[in-house]
Amino acid sequence: MNVIEQCSKKLEAGIKQILISVMSGDNQLIKSEIDYHEVIYGIYHCAPQILSGVVPYLTGELLADQLDTRLKAVRLVGSLFALPGANICEAFQPIFLEFLKRLTDRVVDVRMFVFEHVKICLLSDPSRPEAPQIICEFLLIFLLKIYSYLC
Repeated sequence: MNVIEQCSKKLEAGIKQILISVMSGDNQLIKSEIDYHEVIYGIYHCAPQILSGVVPYLTGELLADQLDTRLKAVRLVGSLFALPGANICEAFQPIFLEFLKRLTDRVVDVRMFVFEHVKICLLSDPSRPEAPQIICEFLLIFLLKIYSYLC
């Protein structure tokens, strides 16, 4: 991973192109050979800026109708944001917001995975910059649930 970190500027375009090709389904051969979620996780550790081009594709996976796709995306995004010391840069805000919205997903397993990762995220660093946003999302969901029971 040090090589990727040290050469991130030179490798960025190629890595983005390969990941987008695999994620969009254009390259089935590579998709069957590698788990691109693991590749994304590894790259996020050393050069997260390389991944800015795949943000829309990850967001799309969080919104996918296929449960398996949505669960894999929730696990990946949750793992990225729950990393100790991980800061959510501006490029990743759309994914982070969509990830939090999965707390109201129609499938219980998805909601539970999100909850577990958010819990890890807050327990590992309660003062992280995203903490107020996470807590506000929890409160909003809680209030909406109460409102729906009352009406």
